[in-house]
Amino acid sequence: MNNTEKEKTNKRRFVLIFIAAAVLICCVSFWWLLSSSVGTSRATAEEMSTLYLRELTTQTIGHFQTSLRGQFAQLRTAAATVSGEEVESETAYHAFLERTQEYNGFTFLAFLDSRGNYHSVDGVFPAASQISFLGRLLQGEEELVSYNETILGDNMLLLGTPIDPVAYGDETFVAVLAGYDAGSLNTQLALEKKDAQTYLSITTREGTFVINNSYNTALPKTVNLFSKLERYAVMGAGCPVDGIRADFLNGGSGLITYSVNGVDQYLYYAPIPDTDWYMLTVIPYEVVDTAVSGLVDQLNRNTVIMLLVVVLLLSAVFFTYYVGMNRNERALRRAKDEAQEARRRAEDANLAKSEFLSRMSHEIRTPMNGIIGMSVIAMQNRDNPGKVESCLKKVTLSSNHLLALINDVLDMSKIESGKVELRRERFDFRVFLESLGNIYYSQAKAKGVDYETVLVGAVSEALVGDSLRLNQILSNLLSNALKFTPAGGSVQLRVSEFDGGGADGSRLWLRFEVTDTGCGIAEENFGKIFESFEQEHAGVAQRYGGTGLGLSIVKRFSELMGGGVRVSSVLGEGSTFAVELPFGRAGDGHREPVRYEDLSVLVVDDDPDTCEHITTLLGRMRVKSDWVDNGYQAVSRVEIAHSRGENIDVCFIDWKMPNMDGLETARRIRAIEGEDTTVVLITAYDASEIEAEAREAGVADIISKPLFESTIAEALSDVRQGHRQGAGAQTHQIAFDFHGKHVLLAEDNEINREIAVELIGTTGAEIDAAEDGAQAVERFERAAPGYYDLVLMDVQMPVMDGYEATRRIRAMDRPDAKTVPIFAMTANAFAEDAVKSREAGMDAHISKPLDVKALYIKLNEVMSGVHK
Repeated sequence: MNNTEKEKTNKRRFVLIFIAAAVLICCVSFWWLLSSSVGTSRATAEEMSTLYLRELTTQTIGHFQTSLRGQFAQLRTAAATVSGEEVESETAYHAFLERTQEYNGFTFLAFLDSRGNYHSVDGVFPAASQISFLGRLLQGEEELVSYNETILGDNMLLLGTPIDPVAYGDETFVAVLAGYDAGSLNTQLALEKKDAQTYLSITTREGTFVINNSYNTALPKTVNLFSKLERYAVMGAGCPVDGIRADFLNGGSGLITYSVNGVDQYLYYAPIPDTDWYMLTVIPYEVVDTAVSGLVDQLNRNTVIMLLVVVLLLSAVFFTYYVGMNRNERALRRAKDEAQEARRRAEDANLAKSEFLSRMSHEIRTPMNGIIGMSVIAMQNRDNPGKVESCLKKVTLSSNHLLALINDVLDMSKIESGKVELRRERFDFRVFLESLGNIYYSQAKAKGVDYETVLVGAVSEALVGDSLRLNQILSNLLSNALKFTPAGGSVQLRVSEFDGGGADGSRLWLRFEVTDTGCGIAEENFGKIFESFEQEHAGVAQRYGGTGLGLSIVKRFSELMGGGVRVSSVLGEGSTFAVELPFGRAGDGHREPVRYEDLSVLVVDDDPDTCEHITTLLGRMRVKSDWVDNGYQAVSRVEIAHSRGENIDVCFIDWKMPNMDGLETARRIRAIEGEDTTVVLITAYDASEIEAEAREAGVADIISKPLFESTIAEALSDVRQGHRQGAGAQTHQIAFDFHGKHVLLAEDNEINREIAVELIGTTGAEIDAAEDGAQAVERFERAAPGYYDLVLMDVQMPVMDGYEATRRIRAMDRPDAKTVPIFAMTANAFAEDAVKSREAGMDAHISKPLDVKALYIKLNEVMSGVHK
């Protein structure tokens, strides 16, 4: 054995000896501590028992005195009612005694005369030999009580109190006696309980039991405490029976111990004030011993625990020695494991990155291939306008697809980074749904899919919330629905308002349900489809394309807005995505509805929800209305009303209905009513498709779904005012002619500048182009006040950005500096970018790439003076 091994062995031996010695010392110390604590604990427990018995006895005596005073109060009340009428005859006072005895619950009741006889319902008897306090009572003392002095042979509690002398024949009644059953006293004071561990009794000063609750039921219940102790008990040290008897006679109190049949007991005795009685409280020693034993056991357990803790601490020293020896080895092993885990995470991250880049490469290159390929084909066919137009349409479609892909990736990136900011502002929900419906109706029509927006019940027209995020949620759901629904199918957006709670009523909840008749989703994939970059299965991505981000964005935005999304689907039949979101109530959205009590309206639609929705809105206007779900019933209702002379003023008829469509229904109603009934056609489609045919069928107006209260009110207003402009009066094309208008454009990118100049120039407006913000400020400053009708400002530009340029224009000292409309036209497309633009002084925010139709509408608002 070498020196190193010997040194290790010696160290181990020293540690073991040290631990053994420490354990031995601890055990001896704790044994001495426990032994000394046991005696102290028992003495303390006995002292606490004395205090407990004294307090219990004192409280019971107090209860007894309270009960006794109550009984004397009953007796005095009864005595106060005694008058000459009650004792004018034997029959009279017998009746009084029986009545008073029954009313007060007395066991016995009698009058006492001045010669010492008592008069009860059982007769007249001498009382001097039976009642010890008789002399004191006749002398006028009050509230005297005794026990076991039988008058009629029964044990009872006897109370006596004097009364004002009342003459009865040759006698004079001077007091009243009342008796109580001793058992009632036991019950009132709860001296005897089942399963009790403490027992209370009452004795006279001579030791005679008034109430006897013996602890040891195997012993007879003797009539005297002292005789019981002398006969059955083995008294404890310092507790002679004669000493206890002396305490009783002298009014003392104390605690004694004794044993009966091997059972140790404590007895505490104390006098009851104002009586010759004593209250006894008995508790078995085993109750105290149990408490002491419990305390001792707890001390033992604590001692053992402390001993174990010390041993463990000492053992820890020993183990620390070995831990120190192996610390370096474990540290090296841990470092190796961490390195392997880091390498695994890096490999997983690289794999995920590779998969993401592979998918993004495919998704980006697909529309880019279409853009580049169609551009090449268009260049090769410049002499074929039809071919060029076809290529340009496909370039537009591919560009839109690429833009949607970029937007999804950017949205998800902002969500993951936690930088999404929600706006809370008022917006027109009717305009929002109409704009959304127009976009997806056109897409659905191009694909051969029926699209419809339906409102269920009353829905607010103005809301407070983030319309941009709502648009992203619904756009993703509707785009998915159209993508997975084949030609001939249908897509429907249903909107309903419901009460989602809220004490102050400042919030409302909207449920958006997007239902399609597409391929459906397997139930086991419901959770998977909401994960980022995930689709139901690989076949979906191969057949339909997409990044798998749309539904993940829907879920994240729904939760950020305080709501949620759920899906229900059947494979091969279609799917329904339901989104529930909270919104604020618009402050001015609760105006009193226009009333049309004088109109009678019939609603015709094959969708019961739409019928109920329209009749609900009509009900708010006090319109008398009814509905049917097909054209035949509608014609029948009109015929019946016409025959009764109760013509229907207005018929709202859905265009697309099975068997008989809205146009045929309108023709037949016109044949019956002529011009007396106004027909308004309802459609979820482009009204321009049926304008001519509707006019020939006698339709007065066409209104588009979804139907809000204001839509119905406008139609009824035209009916009341007699405006029969013919079908399609509400539909018109906006002419974008801006000749004579001047626009200042600030754009640093040459291609983007050329695109903007070309698109705006086609409307006839004159455009001045600046290459940066500084040039834009200079040109505006040189121009005459009021020369420019609009400024289009890019945001990110060299020399001076768009924000600074806007601030400098607004700060100029000239009349048009504060009023000229300035629009941000930028690729910064997030909500916070729009807020930043407004803070810089801009009036609107137009995102790149430019939506030509939206751009023209914005320009038209400015040029026509509509924009504020």
